[in-house]
Amino acid sequence: MNSSSIVHSIDIDRYESIERERNETMQLDEFKQWCKDMNIGIRVDKVNDSKHRATELMNQYQDYYPKWVQRMYS
Repeated sequence: MNSSSIVHSIDIDRYESIERERNETMQLDEFKQWCKDMNIGIRVDKVNDSKHRATELMNQYQDYYPKWVQRMYS
């Protein structure tokens, strides 16, 4: 199961609560220190967000792109 189908299978309230918990966790000093210790940067999150956003946009406009372009991003 890919990440986009997981997101679409949960209700919006649960999704918002997950996002709220995620934001709270990211603000904790312990979490920031853990990321520093593990050499984890914000760039990792942005790469995943960009890929997810590209997939989301392709899904919205899939009827307008040629099949070979659709296969590249599915």
